[in-house]
Amino acid sequence: MKSCFGFKEITTTKLLKDVEKKYDLQNKIRKLRMWLTVVFYLFFWQTSPRTNMIIVLVLVVLVFVPIKYVYPSRLDYLTRNVWLQWAMLIGTILWGVATAALLWLYPGTNRFLVVLSIAYIIFYLLLSLYRTFVPLEGVSLEDGKGPRVYLPKKEGKDVQADRSSG
Repeated sequence: MKSCFGFKEITTTKLLKDVEKKYDLQNKIRKLRMWLTVVFYLFFWQTSPRTNMIIVLVLVVLVFVPIKYVYPSRLDYLTRNVWLQWAMLIGTILWGVATAALLWLYPGTNRFLVVLSIAYIIFYLLLSLYRTFVPLEGVSLEDGKGPRVYLPKKEGKDVQADRSSG
């Protein structure tokens, strides 16, 4: 359908379907990134095929466990504390640098980078488990209100900005 200006009309239903497809694609990309991380560590540690199979099978089963993973790109669901959000972001960047450095040094290694990389993964998993069992109050994907950005307190009140409004 064309409008009087020659542009294609976009119905609300089509727009919602497009958003749904984009959200589905983002979830697939996130899952792919997690599996690529697993492949990296299996490659880096040079574990036996049997150990690789056991690790992958355990992780396949864990895919069906309803854990609310903390995504570094969605820190507004992690905490309202801006300092903790920045700490998680900096930790993620350090993990990325450490992992890239480990790949660069391969087949050599650096103990500090390995410890940093594994410490971040353990921290990430523990934080995700914590958020699964202790959800952040007032923030939910299901409530239809969209994500919130929590700004520092202003005169004793929390100031919230709605990301979906622009």
